[in-house]
Amino acid sequence: PAPSARQQGMPIVSEMVERVAKALLESNGYLWEDASDGTREEFEANASAAIAAMREPTEAMVQEAWRCRLGNLRPEEAYCHMIDAALRESDSTKDDAP
Repeated sequence: PAPSARQQGMPIVSEMVERVAKALLESNGYLWEDASDGTREEFEANASAAIAAMREPTEAMVQEAWRCRLGNLRPEEAYCHMIDAALRESDSTKDDAP
């Protein structure tokens, strides 16, 4: 059989999906370079699901976007601020845990 696209070194998923998949895998103590194709595909699927869940911004993210707009920030700066707002929400919910 012909080698797969992955075996040929061709990208199979978007850059962002791969970045998130790699971060998830490495947060579990594994190296992306050492992962099998099957493991990578599993983490890419999880990453795709996680990114899709972020399609609908939280209220904190929307508020941050408005602040960025008023501050005339570039889109990539506003995006970072919105993600930071989402992460702050996550951190605050951990503080509320028993």
